[in-house]
Amino acid sequence: MKRRLQYGVGVFIVAAMFMVGIGLNYKSQKSGTGSFSSTETPKASPISIANKVSEIKTVFSDRTLLYSEKCSTELSKVYDDLNAIKIEQFNLAELKRMAPSVIKQLFDLRVFIREGFQQAYFENPKISPECAFSHRRLFRAVRVLEDYIGMLAENVISAPGLSVRTDDNYYRVFEGNEINFMWNDKYRPADPLKYEPKSGDVLLSRGSASVSAAIARITDEDSHFSHAGIVYIDPVSKKIETVEAHIEFGTLVAEIAAYKDMKVRSLVFRLNDPRLSEGENAQAAHEAATKVREEVLKYKKSYGKSKFPNPCYDFGMKIDNPTNIVPSNDPKTRKCIFCSEVVSLAYSLLTKGKYNLPTYKSPINPKNRKFLDDIGVEVKETFAPADMEIEPYFDLVLEWRDYIRVHKSHAMDSVLTSMYSWMDDYKYQFYVPVIDKFKSNIAFAGRRVPFFDRMTGLDEKFPLNMSKNALYAMLMLDEVSNQLTGLISDGEKANNITYTPFQMLEALNAWRAHDAEDYKKGGSYNSVNDPAKAHRFHHLLRAKKEEKPR
Repeated sequence: MKRRLQYGVGVFIVAAMFMVGIGLNYKSQKSGTGSFSSTETPKASPISIANKVSEIKTVFSDRTLLYSEKCSTELSKVYDDLNAIKIEQFNLAELKRMAPSVIKQLFDLRVFIREGFQQAYFENPKISPECAFSHRRLFRAVRVLEDYIGMLAENVISAPGLSVRTDDNYYRVFEGNEINFMWNDKYRPADPLKYEPKSGDVLLSRGSASVSAAIARITDEDSHFSHAGIVYIDPVSKKIETVEAHIEFGTLVAEIAAYKDMKVRSLVFRLNDPRLSEGENAQAAHEAATKVREEVLKYKKSYGKSKFPNPCYDFGMKIDNPTNIVPSNDPKTRKCIFCSEVVSLAYSLLTKGKYNLPTYKSPINPKNRKFLDDIGVEVKETFAPADMEIEPYFDLVLEWRDYIRVHKSHAMDSVLTSMYSWMDDYKYQFYVPVIDKFKSNIAFAGRRVPFFDRMTGLDEKFPLNMSKNALYAMLMLDEVSNQLTGLISDGEKANNITYTPFQMLEALNAWRAHDAEDYKKGGSYNSVNDPAKAHRFHHLLRAKKEEKPR
């Protein structure tokens, strides 16, 4: 319930963009009418967004607000003010033409608010977690608006009178046109289409896969990011690498080219501790990257030929920043690292001025912990990648995104937000069909037979420290999420429109209720002759029998 409301309200900024009914039934969606307002309706100028930005900046000009008990309440009013911006108000052709400047205005607003937060923190470091996470919520809401204006500019949105691209082209990370790069003016280079990494830079990113959405939405505060890593640059050869922890492989040191594949968006953060000079910040950041890289390579040198060739991925998401890691078959003594923890570990290893990142940890307190227990999450707070958005010791340098593919991440986010809320509200849990459990058991056993493991490629799909329950849960997560994103895609095609995240949530919740009723009736449910088979999911995700879905 909490997750659904937060996300639904947060994206209401663009909820009226399409003005179409959801109206899902088990066969298909009914044709929508008027995905945008009629062209006869008077339209506002995109300049009004600039006026709204100025008004919001005035609110944040008094930083004492951030120390007060009213911070969260007042920021909620700003949040509501942002929600009053509806794209249906604007002339689409004009908004499309002005898209780069409008997106820049909104991005600059985020930078302005964030820099005020940083300065307030160091003036009087008593900003409450509630106030801090209210900032994150604002950033997420503004980013959604930026996304949809960017989609409009890139001809991704389906609407009357708009041409829609049909190609499958996409950009790799840090490629594209000027609209793909939003720079903090403090760091804007001569060539705005080229990111020059610095050693110690922290990279946040997001893919469009179900596991990415699962991580991005797993904490109480939703986010747009699922992964974090750190840049290392050799001072002599100038070779650029990243240190990252992946679910499939564990923690690796790799050339930065590997990072650039299949990301939808990426944020760059750079150490800017006001207690240090510019040179000292650069030196500390490089030292952090160097030390965490050395830890990983030291492990690789000693245990690279073992069955745990890399430091394992920490499904527990516990921030304990382990060093001198050794492989272990015993889960109780095994030390592993998760993606954001690579960053935390790096900056905890500094000789001077060690950092305890993140300053504000994300809570994980669902009502129903069954899924978390299955995948091995043990903690009630963790370092979510998006916690960097409110990390006062770092500056936001750049946000890059591919507007051509960003809609897919919105769809997957909506699906995972819905699934988690159903787990909380209706006590849903995954049920693994016999055939899928059989396949998973073979994969689990085969992962422990070296020859079979390498021949089948299981070593590149399933980490050795993944439990059977985690394997089952991730398999079902992927299957159900793909079915539900298919439902969204089919609805959009039937109506020839592009849904907002708010509309996605409405569609998914309508389908949940209908599918629950059909599941209880039985009949041809999920049979070869079932016309809605492609989107059926209650045989995989539902409440226990004694807790029937409503």
